[in-house]
Amino acid sequence: MNKTEKQFKKYMEKNIPVKNTFQNVVSKIDLEEGENKMKNKKLIPILGGCLSLLLVGGICAIALGNRPEVEPKAKAVVSIDVNPSIELVVDDTNKVISVTGTNEDGKMILVDEEIVNKSLDEAIEIIISTEKETGFLISGRVSDGENEIKVSVSGETQDIINEVNNSVKNSISLVCDELNIKETVTEVEKYGREVLEARVVEIDPTLESKVKEMTHEELLNVIKIHHLETSDVYSQKLEELYLEVRNNEISFSEKDSIESVINSMDEAYHSFLDVYRDLLASLQSLSNDLEELRYTLLIDPESSYQEAVTEVNNAKLELNALKVKAAEEENPSILLQTEIQIKETILSTVTTVLEGVEETTNSTIDLAKTSLNNVIVSLEEQEANFPTEIKTELNNKVSEIENSMNETKNKAFENFETKYGEDISRIKEEVQARKQALIESLK
Repeated sequence: MNKTEKQFKKYMEKNIPVKNTFQNVVSKIDLEEGENKMKNKKLIPILGGCLSLLLVGGICAIALGNRPEVEPKAKAVVSIDVNPSIELVVDDTNKVISVTGTNEDGKMILVDEEIVNKSLDEAIEIIISTEKETGFLISGRVSDGENEIKVSVSGETQDIINEVNNSVKNSISLVCDELNIKETVTEVEKYGREVLEARVVEIDPTLESKVKEMTHEELLNVIKIHHLETSDVYSQKLEELYLEVRNNEISFSEKDSIESVINSMDEAYHSFLDVYRDLLASLQSLSNDLEELRYTLLIDPESSYQEAVTEVNNAKLELNALKVKAAEEENPSILLQTEIQIKETILSTVTTVLEGVEETTNSTIDLAKTSLNNVIVSLEEQEANFPTEIKTELNNKVSEIENSMNETKNKAFENFETKYGEDISRIKEEVQARKQALIESLK
């Protein structure tokens, strides 16, 4: 039994006893085990889409501290991918209005860098310079394809895409020339309309039924807000945990509001609440269990996953240092070239180990998510069978339900930060230390 399996077994024994709440509820209803009924799910189908419409109207209402009264218009989203992968949203003056790293190396590049409110040209100069300082881009003598920079742009029109794309490529070329980096810029199509829609639904599932009708600017605004909201989260896995916790809380808020509306009605309708309340309690319990499981397996510094991440980071540090050294020499020695080959093999090996640990861990998490998803499906089956009087009352209370969900949404990161503040600070310090170690290794 490997470490991940032991951690999962210990977690299950502690948190999910044999006679748990979910099993008690399952005895009352018929659940089809393992069947994924969540695809293309509509938000509260019995409300006829009214709630989704209200939520779309409030997509910019998330509390993010002091915000300007007039929001800058999101014109385009730009991806700059060397391996550190970085995503920027720019306004109609090509000013950066939000930025994030879309992988761990990307988040490391951004730590302690001021990108937001810079021009796109200035942002690119900071990004390219920092990637050179940390060894992800190499000046001097390099092999073909060594400094490949993939660029992708999404805008509402082809003219916008072409304009921003040309600006990005020109800026990259100027900065690389100045830093003696022989780069290869490759245009890739990363942001089709469907990709943007899927990204928005991942960030905010309450928009699923309206995402097809949203404008390009509205889609980018959702992405921008998420960038700003999680700007101090320098871990992809911690960000994923936040999204899962936030979206589960919103789902619970919706169902809890439905329960409250029915409870306020005549006692004749209260008989419909018995199973619904049991399912609601199970939803809350399973959400908490899933949150703890994801933390234990992916974020806990003693987890197998984090140990594997450390091995990969150490291998990258050693390999980057050797590659920079080789690029500085006119004729690198056979010994140095052999060392690079060995380090590349080591990096490939530890990366494969990391991918294996992640795959095993995600399978474990997906198994736990199946139980939670089944409860949500069962709640919606109960809602579909409500009598007309209850459905009518729920439609009358749609604004109250929407307000409750938006309040949950607005407080989500504040609550997450309160609970995981120590982890957020610890991870930021670790990322800062890793970045500095990479810089020092190249001196």
